[in-house]
Amino acid sequence: MKKKAQFIIYTRCSTEEHAKGFSHGYQLAGIQSHPHIKQWTCLGHYSDTVSGTRFDNRKQLDLVYSIYEHLRGQLDYMLVYRFDRLGRDVGDAFNTIKKFSDIGIEINCLDKWINYQDPTWPIQLGIEFGLAQTESLKTSERTKDGIYQANSEGYFTGTPPPGYKRVFLETTRHNGKRVQILVPDENAGIIKTLFEQYAAGAYSKADLYRRYGKLLGVK
Repeated sequence: MKKKAQFIIYTRCSTEEHAKGFSHGYQLAGIQSHPHIKQWTCLGHYSDTVSGTRFDNRKQLDLVYSIYEHLRGQLDYMLVYRFDRLGRDVGDAFNTIKKFSDIGIEINCLDKWINYQDPTWPIQLGIEFGLAQTESLKTSERTKDGIYQANSEGYFTGTPPPGYKRVFLETTRHNGKRVQILVPDENAGIIKTLFEQYAAGAYSKADLYRRYGKLLGVK
């Protein structure tokens, strides 16, 4: 009797998606409801909340690898809802697929199933991950352009440096949104003193960090 295929589900979403609260859930539900796996055995669900362009801080993905590297033959598939949920970097995605393949685990997507016995599979996956990476790069460029334009018009969009805070201007709006500007906060005087002491050569950066780092919340 042929052994039932055994699989785990891997979901990934960005921090922004996670804040909305539904991304991991719809990915999980989409895989669980797929008729192709009704006779298969699910061994668990693992998820990471991280940008798709990064593979260096996938704690759950790394955990799956460490578990089944020692339990080779116990897991057949790691299923993702879409290939861009594995990642949005072509090189890292292919390296991850090879890494898991080397310990006997096939990474696949039920709605776009890849036959790894077909010699054209690199082309098929190259298109999937290439489109995902292109979309990510375009989004990044649009975000940079938007930030640059906002800053050019005098609107601060980043994280305030120590000694400053962001405040909304009640009467000034940009594209319908209240404008945020920087103003000194309660630590502004300390920051001024810190720079004066450093400029005078009284203390090194390390000394100032030890004196003021914790107070200012600088890590």
